[in-house]
Amino acid sequence: MPMQVNVTSKVNSKAIRREQHNGREHWVVPSYTLPANVVMNGGLYPASEIDQHYSGLEGTLAPLGHPQVNGQFVSAFSPEGLNVGYVGAWNKNVKKSGNRVYVEKWIDTEVAKRTDDGKRLLERLEALEKGEDVPPIHTSVAVFLEELEANDEQKAQGASWVAKIHAMDHDAILLDEVGAATPEQGVGMMVNADLATPLKANSGALVGETYRERER
Repeated sequence: MPMQVNVTSKVNSKAIRREQHNGREHWVVPSYTLPANVVMNGGLYPASEIDQHYSGLEGTLAPLGHPQVNGQFVSAFSPEGLNVGYVGAWNKNVKKSGNRVYVEKWIDTEVAKRTDDGKRLLERLEALEKGEDVPPIHTSVAVFLEELEANDEQKAQGASWVAKIHAMDHDAILLDEVGAATPEQGVGMMVNADLATPLKANSGALVGETYRERER
């Protein structure tokens, strides 16, 4: 039975910009996510699995937070998911960039103004644009996966299990503390891509570093 794992990444605030699209003002929030062949919370995410599915994020919704109903995650495209999470944002220009996936959130300013959550998002973006001392924005990909048993070689490389990805539903925008609202155990889990560790057998790039440190 696949479960939802939310792979979270911090946004570089300096990369946020404004664009005109379809005659309307949009905010554009770029981020990098889903590093391949790394271990996150004990799980190995093979490049082959990510390569097979990452393009499915193109055109998906970017809800504010991961939609839940009665503590259970639901699809951002479900009626409940739309009602609680939609702020006029979606994912665009998805592509591989080195070992990670690059994705942009495009946020329609006029649509975002229609809801309290959308207004809160716009306020944060404007504060970041001005360089004010406010919490950073994170993005979080909802990955539906199975945990397969790691083989001896993978265990020796630091993995307890291996991700078998079924689908990616959405890439959410998070304004609040990452991991502050964790669902009931067994429903899903939050992993931080910025703390991903390389396989122990890899003597090349990233040994002893996180991806965020490597990016600096």
